[in-house]
Amino acid sequence: MQLRETLVNQRTEIEVLQSRIHRSEDAIFAEFCRNLGVENIREYEEKHLKELQRRAERSLEISALKAKLENQLEYEKSRNLRSRLEQLEGDIREHSEALEQVREEEAQLKERVQGIRQEIAKLEKDRAGKKEAFDDKEVRVVEFKKRQQTLAGEIGDLQKQITYHEGQVEQLHARRHALYMDAKLEGISIPFTHGSLEDVSEADSQDNEDSMEVEDSSQEMQEVYEREENLHVDFSGVPRKLRAMSATEQKAQHQQFLQDINKRQLELEKMDPNMKAAAHFKNVQARFKKTAEACSAARQDALTADRAFKEVAEKRSRLFMDAFDRISGAIDHVYKELTASADHPGGTAYLSVDNHDEPYLGGVKFTAMPANKRFRDMEQLSGGEKTVAALALLLSVQRYKPSPFCVLDEIDAALDKANVARVTRYLKQHCDQLQFIVISLNNRFFEHSDSLIGIMVDVDEQCSKPLTLDLSAFPE
Repeated sequence: MQLRETLVNQRTEIEVLQSRIHRSEDAIFAEFCRNLGVENIREYEEKHLKELQRRAERSLEISALKAKLENQLEYEKSRNLRSRLEQLEGDIREHSEALEQVREEEAQLKERVQGIRQEIAKLEKDRAGKKEAFDDKEVRVVEFKKRQQTLAGEIGDLQKQITYHEGQVEQLHARRHALYMDAKLEGISIPFTHGSLEDVSEADSQDNEDSMEVEDSSQEMQEVYEREENLHVDFSGVPRKLRAMSATEQKAQHQQFLQDINKRQLELEKMDPNMKAAAHFKNVQARFKKTAEACSAARQDALTADRAFKEVAEKRSRLFMDAFDRISGAIDHVYKELTASADHPGGTAYLSVDNHDEPYLGGVKFTAMPANKRFRDMEQLSGGEKTVAALALLLSVQRYKPSPFCVLDEIDAALDKANVARVTRYLKQHCDQLQFIVISLNNRFFEHSDSLIGIMVDVDEQCSKPLTLDLSAFPE
């Protein structure tokens, strides 16, 4: 059985090679055949050989006739029949001329055949050189596409870092704005080398939620932050001693300043100020504090929600790219195994994403190049080539998230004998890692299976019954 399969495979390969040779000859001699008015070079060679054979046969006939006439001439000479001899000599001359003409035509045809063969050899050499150059360029195209995919991933990582740092800058802007507003409301004087606290203001907003839009509010805050960028605090009045303090010393000094402020506030309270003004100020201060706390809480909630959203988006992108990278890394190896043959290591397959920033929002492009074929879109592949490509993608996904078994239903519908043999070989090599359940009527799958399960009709009971056969006990 194994010898029979080997012979079938060899015959299939011979037929494929013969078909490739015929296609190459048709492509090379297309213009030559059109000039001669023949369909292909094989038809020309067949007609030419028949013509040579016919002329050779004609030459043999003339030679035989000449010999016959010479014999008759000798015979007639022996009988002294002069008139008959002259007639025969005339026939000999006529046939000799015809024979010489045939030989000249034969020499011309041989010369033309030699020239054609030399032209064929030259064209074959040119075709081999051009094919080698094309294969090199095709390999470079695949390498450039893989490099492009790697660079796109690096760009995505850099964009994530930029987004993170922009968030940090946004938080610092918010803290600076809050300090400026507190100083302005409490009447604290801050020296500036450029600008003043009069340039500090809140973003215009309304309490009506129906008229509030997040995008407009964000734009207004950006304008406020841009105005505050032009404010330059004058630190020349800060004593050098304070500027030279460490962080711990600055914190202790800050506590000392707060104690001094509280002490001065107590002294002011003992001076019996206008109680109504103080009460009014406290009410305003309480309202401002409440509003500031609500604003700060809302801003903090927005930042928290934004961080949570970015974490979820980053996790989503990380999980997607992890699955994509592992499947993309395995699909080329699987596709090569499914398309490899004795004279070729197999085709090439790879995946690429449409949206590199948020890959889960775009599509994934699957490109497959069968062995000895040029690059084409997936839609232009044959049914068998599409089936092999789909199997490679399915088995690559299985490697990322393995399942206990895999059901393959009628996968050989569009496959020829050679591709069926490659698929069965792959399934047999990997059946120890994954159990394959194949639904098929192809004998090739039956021969390489561990067990068979069939369905029959039980006429007596009018129902279906399964039949099982364990093939593990039989040698292949």
